[in-house]
Amino acid sequence: MVTPRTWANTVGPFYKNELIELFDENPDGISGKEYYQKLIDQSVEEKTDDEGNTYKEYYGGILPNVLQDALNGLDDDYWDYWVEEHGGIDDLDPAGTATGIRGRYNIFMNYFTDNMRDMVGDDTGTNGATATGPVMSAWKTYNEYAKVFTPDVMNTIWETGSMPKEYQDDDDRKPLSVDQYATSEYSKWKCISSIAKELPMQVFASYPGNLEDDVAADLKALKKAKPMSDSDVAAEAQNLIKEYSFNINGKSINLLFDENELADMDTLRNKVNSLVNSRVAQLYAHFASWIAKISIQTEIGSIAHNMNTTLFDSINNIDTDLRKEFINTVAIRKTKIALENARQ
Repeated sequence: MVTPRTWANTVGPFYKNELIELFDENPDGISGKEYYQKLIDQSVEEKTDDEGNTYKEYYGGILPNVLQDALNGLDDDYWDYWVEEHGGIDDLDPAGTATGIRGRYNIFMNYFTDNMRDMVGDDTGTNGATATGPVMSAWKTYNEYAKVFTPDVMNTIWETGSMPKEYQDDDDRKPLSVDQYATSEYSKWKCISSIAKELPMQVFASYPGNLEDDVAADLKALKKAKPMSDSDVAAEAQNLIKEYSFNINGKSINLLFDENELADMDTLRNKVNSLVNSRVAQLYAHFASWIAKISIQTEIGSIAHNMNTTLFDSINNIDTDLRKEFINTVAIRKTKIALENARQ
């Protein structure tokens, strides 16, 4: 039986990575990753509410018609090359029925579904559009949860450390049982552990900028920053506590400074200086606070633990000279505290 964990760790990344590689050659002349994101951004559905008002809803993945048009827009020679490289037309379309406007779409979905059968077991149906077995059911379930995280929502998390205001009643509560998240509108994804682990990684991958360039700019800003008096440092620390706290069931939780740090002016000065003058530190502190909140709500300590490793890995990929100076002050260290709080 295919589990949601299999989908989160195998099916989703496989599907995404295959499309990114496929669209590395595209009519826009941009990277496969950028083209994939473009298709995601185009995947909105127009719906009507109970009062007859129309609105657009993010799909969560690439809509079939959007993917179909994108595949049909590929150069014929390039498409033929891709087919040959991935098994040939006889393997990808053994019945010879993948023709017409949906031909390329069906060929790709046959390839995707067949590979998923090999990885996680058999599925029901002849292609991705009609399959109803565990692989495709997991895919549809995943998109149902993932569509909450539109690009605007992910950007809001980075900028504020929380989801948009209209989501916050759902996002701030911790029910007696994690299963009760299933009854909420915007926090359903928290009730399945595999998806609760996977979606924060997608938000992290949406970092709003170029990390290496941003760090280099922040280092210059930190060096130019004017010294702050002890009283200004203490006052700014209190402002930052408010900025980087989050709510659970009406209780405000601060993970930014502990009592020892507030009593140590030198340590406090370094952290305040980084959070006042470094945009990267600000963004990562917001993100780390959100991760801490999810870890506590879902009672999955590994979310914070894994994210702590991922955050440091992203810094470690930066040029050594930049890393040496920046890593001493960046606020992502607070994910360690998040992990400890999530385990309590």
